[in-house]
Amino acid sequence: MKRKLTAAALAAVMTVSLAACGSNPGQGGDGSGVSITIFNSKIEVQDQFEEMAKEYSAAKGVNVEVYYSNDTVAAHMATRYSANDPYTISMVDAKDIYSLAGEHAVDLSGEAWVDKTDYAISVGGKVVGFPVCIEARGLMYNADAIEKITGKTFNPEEYKTLDAFKGLLEELVAGGMAAPTGIMKEDWSMGAHFLAEVYEEQPDVEAFISALYAGTAGLADNAKWNAKMDAFDTLMQYNYAAASEYGRRNQRKAGRRRFQIYVH
Repeated sequence: MKRKLTAAALAAVMTVSLAACGSNPGQGGDGSGVSITIFNSKIEVQDQFEEMAKEYSAAKGVNVEVYYSNDTVAAHMATRYSANDPYTISMVDAKDIYSLAGEHAVDLSGEAWVDKTDYAISVGGKVVGFPVCIEARGLMYNADAIEKITGKTFNPEEYKTLDAFKGLLEELVAGGMAAPTGIMKEDWSMGAHFLAEVYEEQPDVEAFISALYAGTAGLADNAKWNAKMDAFDTLMQYNYAAASEYGRRNQRKAGRRRFQIYVH
């Protein structure tokens, strides 16, 4: 389960941005006397990050230290810069790159990897960040609990459509599982991680967003939007946390947002 969670819940598209540092690693693998600090914003990969830092340090002679903070990324980064103690490399969201790069980032335009990706982030005509992972989304499930009620081996491949998924939920409810789904995340996370798929799955993402801004496209009749909202409606219908504060708030807001989209 832990491995599945790590694979499914890695960060949204993450980027690494180089901040001003005192020196560069030596050539030929000899980096004696050089230290690199890295800020990792995802606790689920902290152990792996530290292991790789040790390997790199041993191979290159560079002292590498990886840090993590429970503070929000924006607040933590602001504190470090205010103290004139920035990290050499910071793994943050794209929005943080845009807010920090103008004053703090190193120009990476001449790096060899720039021509090998379409996802480098540029600010002011300079490349300042590169992607290091792509998020995967999915539903976590308890196969044992499902099999106990259905009496058959659970095969997730059988539930790729919403109709099939609904059928499973109805079977679980009939078997005594009163609320087989769970949605209990903060509003901002739902908006940032769940709703973003509406845009990411468009055939031409940039063209679609530009059309939304121009008013020549809408969401009310968009297939991806409606499919996403139909799935969310289903998850809410069977949500075990519906009676909680977060559950009630999310359901009210989701219903309000959907209604407003359609009437507009």
